[in-house]
Amino acid sequence: MKKSIKIAMIMFVASCLSAPVFAGDIKIGIGAGATESGSTVYIPIKVPMDGNFILLEPSLSMMKYTDEDNGVEVSDFQRSDYGIGLFFGRPLTENIDLLIGGRVSYVDYERKDSYGKDSLDGFAIAPTLGIEYNVNPHITIGGFVDYTYSRLEGTEETYTGSTDDTEREIIKPNTNLFVKFYF
Repeated sequence: MKKSIKIAMIMFVASCLSAPVFAGDIKIGIGAGATESGSTVYIPIKVPMDGNFILLEPSLSMMKYTDEDNGVEVSDFQRSDYGIGLFFGRPLTENIDLLIGGRVSYVDYERKDSYGKDSLDGFAIAPTLGIEYNVNPHITIGGFVDYTYSRLEGTEETYTGSTDDTEREIIKPNTNLFVKFYF
């Protein structure tokens, strides 16, 4: 299942990139974002609309954390989000745009420590508010604030060797600073 979802996301991103090639004012770019716990790669597709715009933004977020005690690994955590964002953009000034929308993501989560091991996957949704500053026609910088809800299911293996099915719900506010380059 995990492999099928990843392949579907890759195919969706590829189709998003190829569809607007023949449209005149559509801008396509690439961007990078940083959070307190990981990084994100964006492929922004900006479609103008009567003075405003729609922003379609496939993304890949990666978080990885390893905790060591005296050089010995005691815990390892990894989360990958394969998502798509859809935003309504409205210019506030000549160079500043407001972004209102959200993201939907497939989540792949793994944790390993002295208590056991978790392997989970599921989805996340995140209502999002952002602002971006257009440095020039090709470069923007800005930030997002969102409130992410994740629902994950999978297996949990305890240090005693027993394996159980488990579910997790995670609700977490996030901030993300980014830079994007439009071709």
